[in-house]
Amino acid sequence: MGDARDRRYAPAARRLVLLLLLAAPALPETQARAEGGAVAESSVGRELTLAVGGDVMFGRVAAQGYRAHGGPGPFGAWGATLAGAGVAFVNLETGICQEGRAEGPRPLLWAPPDRLDALGGAGIDVVSVANNHALDCGPDGLDATLAELEQRGIQAAGVAPAGVARVTDEVVFLAATLHPAPYRATGSRPLYAPAGRGLVARVRALRAAEGDRLLVVSLHWGRERSLRPAAAQRTLGRALLAAGANAVVGHGSHTPQPLERAGDGVVLYGLGNLVFDDATPLGRPGAPVVLRFQRTPRGYVFVGLGG
Repeated sequence: MGDARDRRYAPAARRLVLLLLLAAPALPETQARAEGGAVAESSVGRELTLAVGGDVMFGRVAAQGYRAHGGPGPFGAWGATLAGAGVAFVNLETGICQEGRAEGPRPLLWAPPDRLDALGGAGIDVVSVANNHALDCGPDGLDATLAELEQRGIQAAGVAPAGVARVTDEVVFLAATLHPAPYRATGSRPLYAPAGRGLVARVRALRAAEGDRLLVVSLHWGRERSLRPAAAQRTLGRALLAAGANAVVGHGSHTPQPLERAGDGVVLYGLGNLVFDDATPLGRPGAPVVLRFQRTPRGYVFVGLGG
């Protein structure tokens, strides 16, 4: 009797399966989620390269706005390194304005808008504006800088309230300045400058929100002319990796500082100068650093330099 009942309901079951198959194209969201999972799985093992350069300044001493080193344009021979990476980043330590500004109690770094053409020519994808010279042309100058970068297809990280730039589908930058309040901007577009433990919490929240994307934290920090990070910088750098950052890239000392690997991530405490008018032995511009990351089932892992 059980066999007869099974045979009686079999045609109905087949009709139900057929109806479900016919309905499948009408469920694009479900299909997209399945396809997205397949894409993520297929990307395991793929490498991503990130070129990170230090402080970039296009004005002040040299007549053309920079000191050339090893090739045409401000980036010289290093342009090929930047353009050849999957994503290229620098710290833009220059305010943008049409006219020069009167010097105050500290040096001002400013340049006219056309100097930013060199960034696009070097293949730079994203810059940090969270530094102590981003407001050298005032709050309006920061707005002008952001608009000029957008026109050139270059993203800017470091503006409050978020501080974030999503550079590609796979790469997210968070940029912040840890310099004191007089350098952090007033006006409608302040820089991103988290206090105390807020930065670690912010990175932890970003990791939860961004899944397994490559998360890079750019910090303008430290003491100028120092060759080594302070103990507090080391503590913070490691805490940011533990919170979910894949890389922490530091600038602001105008000197190259050590690289430290911790777990699956890396901290570069000081990138030094990339394009700057500093000719002293400590501050002489140096090449960008290329970081290599590999996609694994647990996300991106730092695997070494160069590439």
